[in-house]
Amino acid sequence: MKIVFEKIVRDINNTDERDFNSKSLVSMSKENFSESKNSMTFDFIFDNNGDYGYTASKHGFGKNVSIRGWITTPEDGVYSVNIKSSDGGGGQWDDVKVNQEVSCVINTSLWHETTITVNIHSNKPGCNGKAVIDYYL
Repeated sequence: MKIVFEKIVRDINNTDERDFNSKSLVSMSKENFSESKNSMTFDFIFDNNGDYGYTASKHGFGKNVSIRGWITTPEDGVYSVNIKSSDGGGGQWDDVKVNQEVSCVINTSLWHETTITVNIHSNKPGCNGKAVIDYYL
């Protein structure tokens, strides 16, 4: 998850402001993701309680990030996913099955670091997991 988060922040920092303003007028949809998405896969490990958590803080420069993701393994798991931004956005999903897509928008601040928290709970404690994140700036 750290690699995904750092890539998103790096892309935010590299986005030309004029280009960002034109992109921010486009609402999130599968069509938009298919044309201009960035996609990453990441691995994680559920602890003995079936929990995985990640928290990080970085400057997001007031930009919003549209995120779409799904868990690909373990295949027979059932998940609860919570994504939260200290500056608003994110979401909570329960009874998520493998390859079931969830999506949200994460807000960032122009003035201070934004803290992003991701928590996933599984009925498969002690297992390795894998997920895919698509994001659109």
